[in-house]
Amino acid sequence: MPLNGKVLRRRQLNRDQTQVTTQFYKDRRQTMSRRDLDNLLEQIRERGEKRYDNFDVKLIRVLNGANWISFTDHEALDNYYDGKVNDATKFHEFSQVQITAIYS
Repeated sequence: MPLNGKVLRRRQLNRDQTQVTTQFYKDRRQTMSRRDLDNLLEQIRERGEKRYDNFDVKLIRVLNGANWISFTDHEALDNYYDGKVNDATKFHEFSQVQITAIYS
């Protein structure tokens, strides 16, 4: 099932850099898996690096029930799943993801 997405916020940081926050979700009552998130991050990174000279994903936020969990990069997300971070509310499926990236 494909993901839906919409730009939540776009702002100019300075003359060269722009920050964009985009929200991704599946259709009603469907959840995303960790594999969906990994694929999404890889696609965003590949497209961003092709289009822009400087592209960086700065924040990944995942909606787990009613709580948002934030990660500063893909490595922090991997550490969370590899058991390097203890969290009793660890999610395996989630409904929405927000990704903030900066490009110039």
